Amino acid sequence: HVIQAVHQIVSRRLDPIGEGVITIGTIQGGTKDNIIAGTVTMTGTIRSFTPENRDLLYTELRRACQIVEPLGGRFELDLRAGYPPLANDEAMADLMLSAARDLLGDEQVRVAEKIMAAEDFSFMAQAAPGSFLRLGVYNPAWPQIYPVHTPTFRIDEDALPIGAAALVATALARLRL
Repeated sequence: HVIQAVHQIVSRRLDPIGEGVITIGTIQGGTKDNIIAGTVTMTGTIRSFTPENRDLLYTELRRACQIVEPLGGRFELDLRAGYPPLANDEAMADLMLSAARDLLGDEQVRVAEKIMAAEDFSFMAQAAPGSFLRLGVYNPAWPQIYPVHTPTFRIDEDALPIGAAALVATALARLRL
């Protein structure tokens, strides 16, 4: 019941097209297949593009877990805030985009779709205006693209100096303001 309730939160309480996500990543309970588990532990992640949506997801997750109480169960919820949503400062993003295009050319630079990645930079962007640079590290000579956070991920290290140069160009452009 809890899992079904959790999976309905985003579709019922948020715009389901990209405003938030709740993922149950692990479920552990019981010791034998023919014995009802005394306890079950679930872990997962909550991500959103805004702090307001994250707070709403926390509230709704607590409400979803309460479904066990009328059935004679009880729950403990240990919510850890983790990383805040990463939001680029518009002026800094424009500055970075311009500096990168001046350095690399328009055809080598594009604005990426927003994603709900957890990133340390989000803490820095809360303290000072900033913009996050996603660097393409795929080599077209390779047969396949492997996503980050997988054991098969590969990085073309030749991309690293390009990324460093783009960051330096952005810093120099910022100093000229």
